Amino acid sequence: MQIYYETRMKHTLPIALALAFLCGGCYYQGATYSATSSPQSISIKSLPDYQPDLNVTANFSSESGKNFLEAGEKGYIRVTVENAGRGKAINLICEVTPDPAPGLQYSTSLVFGDVSPGDSRSLDIPIDVSPYVKEQAVSLEINFKEDNGYEPAPIKVSFYIKPGVDTDIPQARYKNPNAVALIISIPDYQVPGVPKVKFAKDDAESVRQYLIKGFGFRAENILPSDPNEVMTYGRIQTYIKSKLPSYLKPDGSSDLFIYYTGHGAPSTANHEAYLVPSDCDPNYISDDNAYSLKQFYLDIQRLKARHKFIVVDACFSGDAGNGQSLIKDASPALLKVNNPLIADTNTVILQSSSADQVSNWYEDKHHGMFTYFFLKGLQGAADYNHDGTITASELVQYINDRNDGLPYWSNRLYHRLQEAQLQGDGQTVVERLKK
Repeated sequence: MQIYYETRMKHTLPIALALAFLCGGCYYQGATYSATSSPQSISIKSLPDYQPDLNVTANFSSESGKNFLEAGEKGYIRVTVENAGRGKAINLICEVTPDPAPGLQYSTSLVFGDVSPGDSRSLDIPIDVSPYVKEQAVSLEINFKEDNGYEPAPIKVSFYIKPGVDTDIPQARYKNPNAVALIISIPDYQVPGVPKVKFAKDDAESVRQYLIKGFGFRAENILPSDPNEVMTYGRIQTYIKSKLPSYLKPDGSSDLFIYYTGHGAPSTANHEAYLVPSDCDPNYISDDNAYSLKQFYLDIQRLKARHKFIVVDACFSGDAGNGQSLIKDASPALLKVNNPLIADTNTVILQSSSADQVSNWYEDKHHGMFTYFFLKGLQGAADYNHDGTITASELVQYINDRNDGLPYWSNRLYHRLQEAQLQGDGQTVVERLKK
């Protein structure tokens, strides 16, 4: 009787003869017997004449090409199996031992299936990192299973996770108790059809934390006190013209920080740029329902403060951060705007894009793309000379880094250019960090 590899057959044999098969490189399943048993039916599965010889490798790679993952980033482990033997590997499975690292998501198994002699096969284990993880080392063990027991030895893959801009906020060198801030965040609009500003809440909350921890502002000096306050046209003007003056020191010793995240839009009538309040329809922009950027800057110019730093994460091209149009049936030629200039020497303005560019979202980081690099710079990356201070010019230089900054990632993810715009004295110190 001949039994060929990868075949199954049944044959009635005496028990003594069935036991003899154990010495012939085969095994049997399902037989039960005693000293007086009669011949019975057993199943025998043959082992292969030739064995597979599996060589495996596993290599880690991040989306950015670095040897670590940042919070909110995607990466993968590429597992490669090569069969250098003369036999086929049957139903090869790769299993990843779970790592207790919080905020890490990945597939725990891969199915390679049958791997013939001379074949090489690669599969990826995708890895997602939460935006809110802390710095940690990760080590994953990869084990293998093969139907005939010809598994390669387990292998380990190790890599680092580095915190994102939301979990590693630097500490201010000095407190700034007289400083005042206004954060205008408009994630939702009351007019049907106007797209949400997807990460406005996340951006605003992160900026608030940086002001408290990195700039030394007192929490009670950051307006509005309720981060969820709905910013209508009237309410924004009330904060600029009434509430801010009452918080600023009368002698002008207060520093003033203003941050805006929401839609901007052009007027097709006068080609002026406008901030779009939550109760405004961008299709009908006018001075009666929206805050012109020119007037916004003029109103801030009238405020009495030692230094004024204005950050605007909005675009005025007529598009939202995902490229969706805000203004119906408008020719691109009608959507060109004039960017206002400022004459106030103690004011620095940082805008997320030029007048004709889109201010993109950074989905993986859960932020507007400009705000992400703005915060990353404040985290310390923009301190090029390592003196513990970050100037406005250092900050915009970091944001606009063409190799790994805003222009690179906007072009890589959206195929369009975005560059931050700076007005004012570039030598103005934005932040002083603890060394």
